[in-house]
Amino acid sequence: MAARFTVVLAEEVVPAGSLDPDSVTIPGPFVDAVCHVPHGAWPTAARGRYDYDRDHLERYMAAGQAGGEAYAGYLDEFVHGAGSHERFLELAGVAR
Repeated sequence: MAARFTVVLAEEVVPAGSLDPDSVTIPGPFVDAVCHVPHGAWPTAARGRYDYDRDHLERYMAAGQAGGEAYAGYLDEFVHGAGSHERFLELAGVAR
């Protein structure tokens, strides 16, 4: 609630009033935008939707630990080179 702007990335956008108010952790008046981003938490998990991707997380960690060209290569392939979240998922082989 201290943020200047709050953008919520949502696996699914549902009609207003369809959620249990006790399960909402960011009150609506503090949200500036809601973006529908399926698999937005990937390669980590989204409870009730999909589990974390151990293989991809291990690939990321290995590149980070190696540093230098290995990490730069990972970033070039999956971050800078992807251009979009959808392309990132395609490059990583995520079936949606």
